[in-house]
Amino acid sequence: MKFRILIVLLFLLPIAGERLLGQANPVENNSVTTQQHQFSVFMDPVFGYGKDESAINFNSRNYWMGAAQSAPTDAAAWFNYYRATRYIAEGSAGFEELQADLDRIDQHLHANVPGTWEQLIVAYWNSNRNPEMFGSLERAYALRPSDPLSLRFMIGMEFLKGKSSLAAEYYSSWKESGDAPVETERYAYNVMQSLPQGAVIFTNGELDSYPLLYQLNQSGNVTIKVVGISFCSRAENRMALFTHAGLVLPNQDTVSPIDANFIARVAEANPGKKVYVAATCGGQLLREISGQLYCTGLAYRYSEEPLDHLTFLRNNVGTKMNLSEVGEATGSQHRFDVNYADKLEMNYYLPLLLAADSYSDAGNSTRAKELRTKARSIRIRAGYEEPIRDEGLSDE
Repeated sequence: MKFRILIVLLFLLPIAGERLLGQANPVENNSVTTQQHQFSVFMDPVFGYGKDESAINFNSRNYWMGAAQSAPTDAAAWFNYYRATRYIAEGSAGFEELQADLDRIDQHLHANVPGTWEQLIVAYWNSNRNPEMFGSLERAYALRPSDPLSLRFMIGMEFLKGKSSLAAEYYSSWKESGDAPVETERYAYNVMQSLPQGAVIFTNGELDSYPLLYQLNQSGNVTIKVVGISFCSRAENRMALFTHAGLVLPNQDTVSPIDANFIARVAEANPGKKVYVAATCGGQLLREISGQLYCTGLAYRYSEEPLDHLTFLRNNVGTKMNLSEVGEATGSQHRFDVNYADKLEMNYYLPLLLAADSYSDAGNSTRAKELRTKARSIRIRAGYEEPIRDEGLSDE
């Protein structure tokens, strides 16, 4: 059975990060501290969207904008003003319209509180991961080595440098901080089980890239390479990631938009490479190549030629993956794990049913029923009352 993409099942990594930021380098008797706690929750659009994100970020931005303008040297107020504005920009279609505000905040911090953690982090953040600004990030990390945001950016820096083992070490520290959602790590383990040796997988963003780097490092698997799509907007970063993955850029093009034919162009420029796309990548990236994608679990193999993938899929899903906690209630206190795991787990739905069909065809009706029951529990947990695809439970 050939996999054809069902757009409804492909979710951009739906993770909402909830942060509680205490005031950095607090100024005694500062007027903003008394109400600060109610405006220190931010919904990070890098992790996904839903419910209250926009309202929280707009309220936070309005508060911190006033606090910042009344205290030009309050680094924390200006940082929180930047952060809320950045999240509004990333969560909308109007990023360029807000870029002037972000630049102004960046410039203000540089002029008024140079060398503070807040100024150094914003300088790097506002540069769109410019390698020339790695020094700014490293100085910020030296000031606050246990800060979750410092650690998260350090993971990305080492990823861009091609130092996956160091990225994994920073990920471990990030996880210890309590800020990294554990559900993504379990999910990444099963992504790893969906891939063969020597694969190159295109991921969506930070939270389907970082835990996968960690899992690959933990397993000692150095042959699977990761390319994060969201890291490729800057030309030098795109070139670096392709080089680290052993890929040739199509026509050495470092600046063209990553459009619906990007993966096809990459595969054509790299004959013999096993090119995969993570299930967390969006439908717009994959819509034009759905006829050339074959499901192997939580990843999809691109192939111009027909590919017999069902035995591989059945072994990955039915044997190699750890499905014990998939579809079960999550006990974590992390917002992502509690509220968004169901959406992320919908990426299991189709692979489970395809593997079940394959088991059924092979005469193993017991295993087929187990996988179909698991798929149904995932669907119900995610809020879909009716089957999206024939689940076949009445046939077993």
